[in-house]
Formats: sequence, C-alpha cells, structure tokens
Amino acid sequence: MADLATASRRFDASRLHWLDLLRGSAVLGIFWVNVFLFAWPETALDRPRLWLADDTVGWWSWAAMHVLAEQKFINLLALVFGMSLALSDQRHGTAEADARQRRRMTILAILGLLHAWLLWWGDILFTYACAGMLAWWLRHRPAHQLLTLGVLLYAVPALMMLVLDLAGFWHADTLPAPDPADWAAEIALYQSSWWAQMAHRAPTALLWQTTGLITASLWHALGLMLIGLALVRLRLWAQLPAARHWPWSLVVAGALLMTASAYWLRQSDDLQWRPLLLAFQAQYWGSPLMTAGYAWLLYRWSLSGSAHNLQDRLSTVGQLALSVYLLQSVLATLLFYGHGLGLFGQLQAIELLLVALGMTWLWLWLCPLWRRHLGTGPAERLWRYLAHYRMKE
Repeated sequence: MADLATASRRFDASRLHWLDLLRGSAVLGIFWVNVFLFAWPETALDRPRLWLADDTVGWWSWAAMHVLAEQKFINLLALVFGMSLALSDQRHGTAEADARQRRRMTILAILGLLHAWLLWWGDILFTYACAGMLAWWLRHRPAHQLLTLGVLLYAVPALMMLVLDLAGFWHADTLPAPDPADWAAEIALYQSSWWAQMAHRAPTALLWQTTGLITASLWHALGLMLIGLALVRLRLWAQLPAARHWPWSLVVAGALLMTASAYWLRQSDDLQWRPLLLAFQAQYWGSPLMTAGYAWLLYRWSLSGSAHNLQDRLSTVGQLALSVYLLQSVLATLLFYGHGLGLFGQLQAIELLLVALGMTWLWLWLCPLWRRHLGTGPAERLWRYLAHYRMKE
C-alpha cells in the first residue's frame, strides 16, 4: 500500500507531463493514418486491395498502419481531451471558468468548420468541440456513472451497425464495385486548383459534420471523453503501477482483433457485405483495447526516465498539439493537392509511411525550438486570446 501511495503521489506531481506525452503521441500518431486520407481517394482506405491492386509491399504497409495505428491515436486524443476537462474543472471550478470553457468549445468548433471546409474534410476539431460541450455539461455526474455512460455511448455506433444488419438493411449480398472513373475524377479534382477541390471537399465536410456526426463520431468521441473524465475522478492512475500483465493482454487482444479486421477488409474487396461489417466491429472494439495498452506503456515509460530527451520532445508536441494538427493539414495539402505539388493519388503506401515518418521527425525537431524561443503555439495563442477576450471586456 505504501508503494501504491508513493506511486500515486509521484503521478500527481508529473501527470501534466504524462498528459502532454499522451497528447503529443496522439497528434503525431493520427497523421500516420491521416496521410493516407490526404493522399488517396476517399473510399480507397476502406477498399485497400482494390486500390493497391498487385502491390504486395503496399498491402503489408497499409496492414501495418491499420493494425498498429488506425483508430488508436484518435481514441487516445479523445481520452486525453476528457482527462484535461476534468483537470480544468478541478483547477477552475467557478462560474467564470464555466463560461470560458463554453467559449473555448465554441471557438474550437469554428476552427473545425474552417479547417474542414477550407483545407481538409477529415477534420476532428468540430466533433471534439461538440462532444466537449456535452462532456463539460455532464462533468459533475458521479464518476461511476460517467464511466458507465461513456462505455455505453462509445458502443452506440457498433450497436447501430449490428441492429441494421439484423434488420436486413444490407439485404444485398454484394457491394457496389468502386468505379475507377470516380477515383480518376477525384484524383483530377484534387490535382487541380484549391477552388475546384471545393466540389468534393464541401459536400464531404458537410456529410461528416452532420450525418457522420449524429450517427458515429459524436458518440465515439463523447464516450471516450467521459471515460477520460471518470479516470481522473476515480484516480485510477493509482492502480497503474501495480499493473504488470493485463495491459499487455489488452494490446495483444486488440492487435488480434485488428488483424482480423485487416483480413476481413481484404475479403470485402471481393465485394461482399459480411466481411466489411465484421471488419468494422473488429476494428471498433479492438482499437480501444490497444489504446488502453498504449496509454499504459507511455505511462510506464514516463516513470522510467529512459530516453528523456525524446520524452521531452513528445511532451512539447503535446503542448502545441492544436497548432501541430492544423499545420499538418497545411503541409499535407501543399504536398498532395493541386495548389501545391499535386501528388494526390501518386504515392504508394510505403512512400506515405515515409512521409509520415518525415512529418514526425519535423515536429519532434521544430516544436522544442518554437517552445523555447516563441512560447505558446500560434493556434493555442489565438484560442486562448479569443476565449478570454469577451471576459476582459
């Protein structure tokens, strides 16, 4: 018990460093998935074998990304978002802070709308702002209720898919085959001017920020944020030092489900509905298991003190996470879209992983320099200024 109490106090003293480490790892890890969405037609990531054709190296590169990264880091970011809300409430639990938090979420939603409509349709900021408002409203619920509600809300998209399947919604045995002409048209569109790209970006952003929000992303993000809130309120980090084997079990179980998901996605390219639905369920439930394991591994690493220079760099990326996320979109669109180099649809999977590696190295090098000489990131500075502006008046 003494060891447990000591570990708990040790975590309390360094938990902000740990959260920055988690946030930095999440925002960098997300790009390893997003780079495929920036560089390929929208539906190619769900039909990888059809897109990759006979590219065996490309298939295994995509499969590695799918098993190790897809959904894991976006889960982690939502979890950390919820934990940060809980810590903010502990530090500033006043009516003034309540108004400031609502204003912060409103500004984040506006940034998300601008990001999605002007740069890239795959924005998550709008979803996080909507979920964050609801999570903040629910934050004073008992911790066990938050945890239960979070799990139930997270399960909603998977249960909806299951109910629709049992109801025979997908009654046809076969999927419509992707039309190569549609992929060619999307490639031509994103290799053209910024304004021409709006023909795809605007309706896709609208779809994801309305129908996609209501049916999937809001439940997913809100559920994880409430779980993050509950973890802080229950002080479950005090149990982390005693954990030895079960976190590895989570990673292994999640990896097996994600491997099954990759296999079924490969089978779905034979134009069958059933493998695609099985792949979704395996990915949806396998990814949070791996996310929990990753969070524990990062926690153990933060306590070990090993590779402290890399830890500090990742933590600094976490402190500048909003700026890094938005600037990743700026750089990626300049690399892949027609108002830049126009490489959309031109790079293979292994090349995209190398792009992600280069982007990771860039932020690990640049963020400490920025933080040392300029302090707060530009997006964080703007966000904080606008959140406090009305209150100063």
